[in-house]
Amino acid sequence: MIVTTCPGTDAGGAVAAPMLGTSDHLATAGYFRLTWSPANPDAPTREYQLQRANDPRFMEPVTIYEGPDRASVVSGLADQVYFFRVREQHSPAWSAPVRVEVKHHPLARAFGFFSLGAIVFAVMLGVLLTGVRGEAWP
Repeated sequence: MIVTTCPGTDAGGAVAAPMLGTSDHLATAGYFRLTWSPANPDAPTREYQLQRANDPRFMEPVTIYEGPDRASVVSGLADQVYFFRVREQHSPAWSAPVRVEVKHHPLARAFGFFSLGAIVFAVMLGVLLTGVRGEAWP
């Protein structure tokens, strides 16, 4: 049996959707990367539409990208769970949703690391200055 498909459709004739993935399902660094691949890799370059929503049913989606790229770096989001999906422009077939939780490092931890870095810097500066004064110049 030979199965043939039209470009952009699956074996059952349904419109195929792009595959969406993420670099992090838990984003603590303040940014993450979404990447997608076309439903038909042999098709010419297409335009894509990427959407974000606060719920997996996309009741109030926000389009955050439209264009030919196959990746997007997302940053500047508040702490919460987000859902993303992508489709080829004007296609009815959306990718499976991808869930990403944004959970920034606590501010106290950030100030703790900053303070520790400042202490290490001060100690190193003191060691360098003390070592220079103690040496005799030729």
